[in-house]
Amino acid sequence: MVDNPDTTDDDKRPLDLRAVLDWLVDLPSKYSPGAIFVMYSFSYDVTHILRHLRFDKAWQIFKEETYDKDRKKRRKVQSRVFCGEPFDEFIMKYRNRKQLDIWKLRDPEHPFKRDENGNYVLNKDGRKIMDTIAHITLFDTHPFYQQSFVKAVSFLVKTGQAQQSDFDFMIEMKKKRGRFSLNH
Repeated sequence: MVDNPDTTDDDKRPLDLRAVLDWLVDLPSKYSPGAIFVMYSFSYDVTHILRHLRFDKAWQIFKEETYDKDRKKRRKVQSRVFCGEPFDEFIMKYRNRKQLDIWKLRDPEHPFKRDENGNYVLNKDGRKIMDTIAHITLFDTHPFYQQSFVKAVSFLVKTGQAQQSDFDFMIEMKKKRGRFSLNH
């Protein structure tokens, strides 16, 4: 779990984005190979991550196009986006309501792998390979259920695929949602 150490029940403090991103990209190392990481209707969460980035970077990640005030100059972004200062060690790719990928670079000053001769290491398509130390893919499961999370989990309890105690805990936490902190 990631939390702000200054948070109390009565005084919620915002999370540090770098701590959240580090926590996310570290998750795969804590689970067995092949673990699948899912969220439910996570567009809201993604926008809260992106709001900490420079506008042009957030636009590129969310809209999958370069930002320009002149709409005719905007171009489709087909690949990952370097997050830029102050989060230059992270790279993201987002497919709206489907998938979020986050990578952490070994060295933001040298983001691509090099061989022993100093030449870039290329993939089979001739593109440079990023030199990363961590990566996570998060899938949004909402499109599968197409209903509220409460209804989806209620169905899973009824079919024996979720525990009633987990459902009750979720309802309890949803009641506390109004006490969560936002950093304005």
